[in-house]
Amino acid sequence: MLPVTIYVEAGFEMKKRTGAAFIGFSAACGTVWQQGLRLKLAQIFKCKKTLRMTGTRRFYICLGDDTGKTFTLKNGVQQGSFMAPTLFNVYLREMPETKSLKFGYADDWALLHQSKVLQKLETVLSTDLPTLKSYFDQWYLRQNTTKSSIWTTPQANQILEDNIDNKPFQDEPYPKYLGVTLDRTLTLQTHLSNVSKKLNSSTALIRKLAATKWDANKSVLKVSVLALCYSGAVYCAPIWERSADANSVDIQPRTAMRIISGALKVTQVQWLPTVGAIAPPHLRRKAATSIMHQRIESMNENIQLKKTVAHAPTTARLKSR
Repeated sequence: MLPVTIYVEAGFEMKKRTGAAFIGFSAACGTVWQQGLRLKLAQIFKCKKTLRMTGTRRFYICLGDDTGKTFTLKNGVQQGSFMAPTLFNVYLREMPETKSLKFGYADDWALLHQSKVLQKLETVLSTDLPTLKSYFDQWYLRQNTTKSSIWTTPQANQILEDNIDNKPFQDEPYPKYLGVTLDRTLTLQTHLSNVSKKLNSSTALIRKLAATKWDANKSVLKVSVLALCYSGAVYCAPIWERSADANSVDIQPRTAMRIISGALKVTQVQWLPTVGAIAPPHLRRKAATSIMHQRIESMNENIQLKKTVAHAPTTARLKSR
């Protein structure tokens, strides 16, 4: 997600428009061709034990004491497994070259291109999308046009027009990519508003869990707050940490901290982290940004994120960026 936002902000600095095509799949994990996946794994690893990690998945139906015939699944990777995104990345490792830049993780992919002329964006994306569509068809991946969208920055009244198999992509002013809701000016106000609403529901669960009927101890409550509230307040922090609305997501974690610590409403906000023994959200976001910066510095020069950061212009025209 970080290279996408850096690339868009670099376009703002150079007074360029950014056109993006977000690609969605139908049952992506369930349609992976296992024999093709093993072939691509064999090109990377020469160890047979490593190749067996994909496993052979079988299933049968039980009805009472009766057991049906056993079937072998020839397609798909185990959805929800920690290895599924990595295996899907391996499955797509040989995507064809495109003029627009490709960003993605697992089954969430985006094509981005920048130009000062809107028609050039349409031409480039119209050429690259059929190329990728042909590759996906070759490897039995079904591209879903209802899940795919086109996005343009920063003009809202000028949109791209593109289609796949005569099915037009819908223009989406607020596309969601890797869990982050984007907007045309990249203020991320919509995303932070959605995060705040989600954390409001999480705080309600914490309030129920902290009720006397549950008799939950302090450690359980602390882990619950970290998992339900603070994780959302830190997710993708390097992207929106410096946003003007970043502090709006801190309200619900503070409320949850008051609930589990038993602090009164008159307790000052700066003392809540001390009472609950949890670092405040803004410090956790800074730590996440620092860790990400260190990871980028240690990356190989050929990685797209490192290239995007290295070629991004220094902030001169837009001081807020």
